[in-house]
Amino acid sequence: MFDLYSERARQVIFITRLESGARGAEMIGVEDLLAALIVEDQNKIPETLEMLGETGNFIGLTTHQPFLPAAATSLLESIQQSLPQSQSIPTSADMATGSHQRVQALRDAGITEEQVLDVIRREDQL
Repeated sequence: MFDLYSERARQVIFITRLESGARGAEMIGVEDLLAALIVEDQNKIPETLEMLGETGNFIGLTTHQPFLPAAATSLLESIQQSLPQSQSIPTSADMATGSHQRVQALRDAGITEEQVLDVIRREDQL
């Protein structure tokens, strides 16, 4: 299923699932995906994995020039602080996806759908 996704997209999905499960979410929400996108974009995957208790060498991780503005880091902190915490859910359990109004937070931070799609298109051409 994930064969059609880029390595970076797979990393975002992986981080999304780990973080939402660690906080005990019953489903993956837009805010979870947004947080993972910022983590990947800002080259914070190793720190996030360590925070979630994952250790070792993380194969396939590369650094890149972030395309989100610096405001994304404060947005990430805001998202992480606002998400409810509960008992963690094992990574072997399936999770549904939900939605939330965090999309407006992206727009407020100056991040548009067009900008994100433009960067994805450029990456696909490499």
